[in-house]
Amino acid sequence: MGSMVNKSTMFVRSIYSTNLIESFNKQIKKYSHRKEQFQNEESMERFLVSSFDTYNQKFLGRSHKGFQQAEGELEQMLSQPMEN
Repeated sequence: MGSMVNKSTMFVRSIYSTNLIESFNKQIKKYSHRKEQFQNEESMERFLVSSFDTYNQKFLGRSHKGFQQAEGELEQMLSQPMEN
C-alpha cells in the first residue's frame, strides 16, 4: 500500500497540471495569428482539426510524467470492479 501511495503522488500532481493544455493553446494562438483571417468558419475548423491531429500524432506514444512508473498498478486498478 505504501508504494502505491508514493507512486500515486507522482501522477496526481501530473493530472492537476495544466501545462500541457496551456502550451497547446499558446501554440494554436501563435499559428492562428499568422493566418490573420480565416475565409470562413469551415477553414478555421479545418485548421484546428489539423492542429489537433498533428498534436495527437506527436504525443501518441508518450507517457505523461509519473504514469509510466505506475502503469501496471493503474491497469490493475482499472480492471477490477468498483466496490460500493
